[in-house]
Amino acid sequence: MIRRIPALLLAVAVALAACGDDDGSAPDTTDAAPSTSAVGAPAVDEDALRACEDLAAEAAPAQATEHFPDNPDVTWTVVDATADPASGLVQVEIAPSSDEVGYPAFKLIALCEGGEESVLLGAYALDGGAWVLLFTTDARAEIDLAPELGSP
Repeated sequence: MIRRIPALLLAVAVALAACGDDDGSAPDTTDAAPSTSAVGAPAVDEDALRACEDLAAEAAPAQATEHFPDNPDVTWTVVDATADPASGLVQVEIAPSSDEVGYPAFKLIALCEGGEESVLLGAYALDGGAWVLLFTTDARAEIDLAPELGSP
């Protein structure tokens, strides 16, 4: 069963509509929140979403190490990975093994491309009970990440 991302980034779903699928066609757009299915939305391949969750979760510790180079001795543990069928994005919650990084948990936002690569779009940090945008990458710069995610 696919876990749903709580109210994840409606703006991202709209931005992804402009990106198109691997077959070159543009996906249908919808005004529904990304965590819900809508009539007219593209069919969701649940196996592909699960594979994307696994791919993003596998890549997350190395991505975190790369983006926090001042903390090379931190061990990153994957807590959860959830794919959003509406946007195609994956949230991977990770936790550092020590408090050196400054936040107790992070959510890396990734997009799986071609079923072979997890592209990191940005990260949120758990700060005072809210998930706040910490950084974005240059990958897929046309995708805007919201300044905050829903409740942890």
